[in-house]
Formats: sequence, C-alpha cells, structure tokens
Amino acid sequence: MTVYNATSAAEIITMVGIVGTPGSVVSPDTVLIDNGSFDTSAQVLLANPGVTVKGNGLALCTVLGIWANNSGGSSDAVVFEDFTIDLTGLAGGFVCDNGTYIGRRMKISGPNTAGVLFHMRSQNGPVISDWHDCIMQDAVGDVADSSGANEHGPASLTQLHNCTLSGAAAGAGNQLFSAHNGHVMKMHGGTLDDSARVGGTEKAATNGTGAGGIMTESFLHGVTVFGGVRNGVSCYDCHLTFRTGASSIVSSDDATSDTEYKRCIIDKTTTGYTCVVTGAAAMLFESCWIKGTQRGITSLLACGGAAITVRNCRFSGYTDAIHLDHNAANDVAMELTNNIFDSDIAEAIEDSTTGTMTWTGGHNVFGGTVDAIYTLQTGDVIEAPELDAQGVPRKDGNCDASRGDSSLRQGVGMLDLWGRRKLNAYADCIGPISPQYDRVGNTLHPVSRSAGEMT
Repeated sequence: MTVYNATSAAEIITMVGIVGTPGSVVSPDTVLIDNGSFDTSAQVLLANPGVTVKGNGLALCTVLGIWANNSGGSSDAVVFEDFTIDLTGLAGGFVCDNGTYIGRRMKISGPNTAGVLFHMRSQNGPVISDWHDCIMQDAVGDVADSSGANEHGPASLTQLHNCTLSGAAAGAGNQLFSAHNGHVMKMHGGTLDDSARVGGTEKAATNGTGAGGIMTESFLHGVTVFGGVRNGVSCYDCHLTFRTGASSIVSSDDATSDTEYKRCIIDKTTTGYTCVVTGAAAMLFESCWIKGTQRGITSLLACGGAAITVRNCRFSGYTDAIHLDHNAANDVAMELTNNIFDSDIAEAIEDSTTGTMTWTGGHNVFGGTVDAIYTLQTGDVIEAPELDAQGVPRKDGNCDASRGDSSLRQGVGMLDLWGRRKLNAYADCIGPISPQYDRVGNTLHPVSRSAGEMT
C-alpha cells in the first residue's frame, strides 16, 4: 500500500477523482490530506473503490465540496477517516451509491442548499456502509437518509455506530435519520439531537415506503433521542425524551408500520401525548418505563385494526396512562400483560372512544382508576403498586416475582430495567425486566435475539 500526500485542493481532485475522471490513486492505496482547509467545490468528488481518503483529525483538515461516490458495485470499500466534509452553501451532499463504504471519525456538516446532507443512495446498486464515531449536522432537509431504487434497497444496509446527528431543517418532512426504499438503517449508540427545532409535527426519525408500499424499517440500539420517532423506527435500550414543541415521542399512522420498543425509557415530562397510534399499525412495548403528565398511549382517529401489545412496562405520572379516543366503527386490539400503573396516575385506562376494543393479557397492577370499557383479565388488580422508593417491587408485594403471567417466565436472576435482579428466581415479576441481556450495561452483546435486534 502506498500513501500519497495531498497538499492542495488541486491535488485532492487529481488523486481522489471527480465525476467523469477517475482519481490517480487506486486500491489499496491511501490519499492523506494535509492539515488545512481545501475548497474543491468547483468539482464533484468521486473516490475509487478500495481507496482510503484520510486526514489527521476532523478539527485539523476540512474539504469543502460535494461528493457523488459510485463504486460500480465493487466490494472493495472506500474508506473515509479523520477529516471534515463541509457542505455549507453547496447545492448537494455527501452521496454514496452502488458499493461498500466505511467512515471513521468523520464530520459531515452544512447547511447545504439542496439535497440530503449524508445520503446513502442505493440507486444504481446496493450500498453497504458502516460509519463509526462520526458527526453529521446542519442540513437543508434530512441529515442522514437511505434511499434509492426499490430493487436495490433490500440488499442494502447502512449502520451508524456511536454517531451524533443534529440540525435537520425545519418542517415535518425533514428528519435526522430516515430510511426509504427498503434500504434498512441501524444506529448503535450515539445521539439523535432534535432539540433545536420547535415545530409540533417534526420527528427526529421516521421512514418512507419501499416496494409494495411497505414501510421501510430502521433500528435504534442504545441511542439517546431528543425528539420523536415515527413510522417504522424500532428502539432497543434507548432513552427517548421530550423536546420543546414536540407533539409526541412515539407515533405511527401507517398500516404497514410494525415497530417495537424494548427496554426503553420513554419520557415526556410536559403536557401532551407520549405515544400516539392513528393508523392500523402493530406496536410492541416491552420492558419500558413510560413517563409523562397527560396521556401515555393514545389511540386516535381511524386506527381500526391497530394491534398494540404492552408487556412488563411501567407507567408513571399520567392523568390518563391509556387513553382511548379512536373513531366509531374502529376496533383496536390491545394486550396488557404484567404492567405497573403507578399510584400517581389518575386514570390507568380512560375511555373516550366511540369505537370498540378487544382486550387480552392480565396480571397488571392498576394504581389508577379503570373505565368500564376494560374487562379485568386474569391476575389484574386495581390497587397501589407495592414498590420501594427506587421502584423495586417489595418482597411478596403485588408486583413481586411469581405475580406475573407464568407463560412469560424468564430464567434465573433476570434483570429489571434498572439492572436489578428479580427477587425470586424462576418466576416473572410485574413491570420492566430485561430478558435479552446477562449483565448491566451489556447493551451491544445480546445473549439471545428477537426479530430486528442487534447483529
């Protein structure tokens, strides 16, 4: 491998290459960009497959210019390391198409004036890309987006590891993290920070459809989200929290959107709705702590056919923890199993619907009142949950192990959401548990996996 030093914008253009003119540096060689700021915006850069383009640190090296990478289907990865790509004022973004791409310790920033800032675009062929410890910020539209052609999306995968995304443009059509055309995106660790926007309908992450109108999936693992997530975004071991002006933290209005939220803290500390279902979606909440002040999970409008499953969750602080408000002639199916509704909740289940409900589950402890639309299931009690000051079930109390549904029984010594072992082994407690992991903080190395979880 040979390392070639680029000390000017002209040398970067010659060595890396531009659209229509391949670079002079080819696989497996490296272009090492000197410290400084280099304006290549007169051309559109396109690196050869198998080439590494790197600097000496994202604070030391900046390249101002648009990139339109297309590796022609090569499996030789283009690697980007340790420099900043500045798109401020440029009518384009950083695009990768039809190939394999790896980024480490990169900063991609704007605001640009057109296009997606960081665009994994499987238009001419599948894209496989991995990005580690990167910063992506300030866009004219979406910050990070996967899209392309429906025929190439399902063979594509984009993964972000410990990255920070911020600065999507104002407007409900713009997101920090968005997957389309069957091109799955995953984010492992890091932050989606949507706190700068104040619009009510803007979401930090939401997806679009692919072939057959099916919602594209994306997955967040161990991510802190300041803002909302919507259609097709599943979350594991995440902390989803309120931002100013956000209408809800979790929502779905698409019949093809099947999402799940496992071992998450979902925290909306001001008035408003925390989780909203307005379409015939399937949603699973498992081992989550759902906190807020007004409404927890809410069914609204024409969401007939929605299937909502809530298992081993804890609800705190609400006027209405479950609020039913969907339209007439709409039936919603809801399973409530092994859940805790804290005693600070006014109504555990509030009925404002003109539609109907189909209930399953049981073994819930309702600390608030329950409207007549709910039929008490096996093991349900309406009484204050017996927890200590830290939220741990009191021994032999109504939330202790052996009180839950035995069909969901987990193995010895499983952990609750706070990493504490259940009081009695070989039996289920009520409230949050963490059956996927064997020790506290081990959020990236699962012992077992369920659909859609970590690779």
